[in-house]
Amino acid sequence: MKFDLIVSNPPYISDEEWKTISDTVRLWEDYRALVAAKKGFMAFEKIIVGSRGYLNENSRLKESD
Repeated sequence: MKFDLIVSNPPYISDEEWKTISDTVRLWEDYRALVAAKKGFMAFEKIIVGSRGYLNENSRLKESD
């Protein structure tokens, strides 16, 4: 199945950043939902590389403005 758009809210925080986040976030949010390896970029790398097989021919990845 192919798509025109892929939407995601992946983990984006590094382990180092997690240690400095306020307790109101750390005590409420699941660590795995917010923290990713490679300084928070691992999920983005997987999405970008993997998306090629799921996007329609005329679709493209675009950096957010």
